[in-house]
Amino acid sequence: MHMDTPKNADVPIVNKGRIAWCVLFPTLHDIERNIDPGTMSQLRKVIVDRVVASEENLECSWVGDALSVLPKTRINDWAAAHQVTASLLERFRFLFEANSEQNHLTYLEQDIFLTPAIGLAEIEGGDQKVAFDRARIAATSIAGDNGRHVTFYQDLASEVPAWYSEFSIRQAFIRALREKEFQLAYQPKVELETGLLFGLEALIRAPINKASPLHGARPEALVNLAIQTDTLTEFTVFVAESALWQLSQWRHILPSIPFTMSINVLPRTILEGWDALLAAIPANGTQGLVIELTESFDDVSSNMEALRQRLKVLQDRGVEISIDDFGKGMSNIDRLTAIPCDEIKLDRLLISEATRNEANGNLVKSMINLANHYGIRVIAEGIESNDQWHFLSQTTCKAGQGFYISRPLSAEQTYLMLKRLADDCLSSTF
Repeated sequence: MHMDTPKNADVPIVNKGRIAWCVLFPTLHDIERNIDPGTMSQLRKVIVDRVVASEENLECSWVGDALSVLPKTRINDWAAAHQVTASLLERFRFLFEANSEQNHLTYLEQDIFLTPAIGLAEIEGGDQKVAFDRARIAATSIAGDNGRHVTFYQDLASEVPAWYSEFSIRQAFIRALREKEFQLAYQPKVELETGLLFGLEALIRAPINKASPLHGARPEALVNLAIQTDTLTEFTVFVAESALWQLSQWRHILPSIPFTMSINVLPRTILEGWDALLAAIPANGTQGLVIELTESFDDVSSNMEALRQRLKVLQDRGVEISIDDFGKGMSNIDRLTAIPCDEIKLDRLLISEATRNEANGNLVKSMINLANHYGIRVIAEGIESNDQWHFLSQTTCKAGQGFYISRPLSAEQTYLMLKRLADDCLSSTF
């Protein structure tokens, strides 16, 4: 269970003494498509009963496809809110059993799990609707993230106006995508041995227009919205085309330095959006493009052979394949041979732990050596200190990125950096 603590957790966070919760169930839509309305109504009632049973101090009701939970009395600090949230989350770690007398649902032929995404927001000025909408925004940002189940509205780097409904936010996302309002930022990667630029990673950013309901939204929230609006392929193609165009422009500035450009792609997009993705990547002239496979491979586990074949087609076009967050789960080891890849990116948690003790450091070294054995390039992600840089520079890790090296840069900032490098290269020849 992962619960985010607000940044000011050491002080009371509830000025008016109340908090609103929004509980989303990412799998509820799938269940609803397969049962009749009467049974769905029964299921919703059972869920409400579980909330009420967990805490007598709570009022609970359905607002569309989300559950609104409000306290009847004051909750004055984060610790109290945390306790209620933990109780809620535990109540929803249940399954409906076909033979259970207490929660008997006659349609069930198998057990069903409902794991929630819970958002919290402070009720300011007594406006419960605004607080609920903010809590919904927070919950939506982590829906589908298996590692996170709870977050607080203020933890989002988002100032989404609370009067926007979920429907309006989704419509705003589609409009922003069609009108190309999203921005790309670029985080440099450098060679650990020389400190020279090795590549750039293109990172999606929300519209800069402060009037947009998406302004300031985190990248993971944008990806979730792409999934929810069935525009993941279009979203990925936008990033690919924008990054390739930018790569071609910047190559003119540094023609002698073969730096790479990485984009993030979910494995499912390789299968579901293949034709559109392939059309965005020309058959030649893509040298330097790296596709980082992100998120879980579980969604494509039954189609791994098709995924392998399509990745090979991309490699034939000069595209390199990278596995992101390598080491996050032990199953990653299998991917070195199961997936044709040119590069792995060590998970940032591995890097942060590498310098804390010898055992952690040896684990990272063994992963680097294993990748080298297969002829796979290794990139370290999330380098945030000189100690981490020094540790990695003593290994055969090729390159690294992280805040210690550079934060993500805007296109203009990246251009100025590349121009400065080009000028330095020119002056060194005389």
